[in-house]
Amino acid sequence: MREGRRPQGLTRLRRATLNLPRGLRHCYRSEAAFRQEAWFACVLVPAGLRLGESGAERALLVGAMLVLPA
Repeated sequence: MREGRRPQGLTRLRRATLNLPRGLRHCYRSEAAFRQEAWFACVLVPAGLRLGESGAERALLVGAMLVLPA
């Protein structure tokens, strides 16, 4: 990539999508808090799906777990 030119449009989206797993892997390896959140999500998301009685309850239970790390 030449200096001063940044990718735009679909090229930018494609590169960001390809870099996402790399970034998550780095974060998992280097951040203890991220590892803890990831393991909690592995337990709490299925629990929220099972415990919710309606679709709205399930969405709220799972959504709350997915929004907390942000």
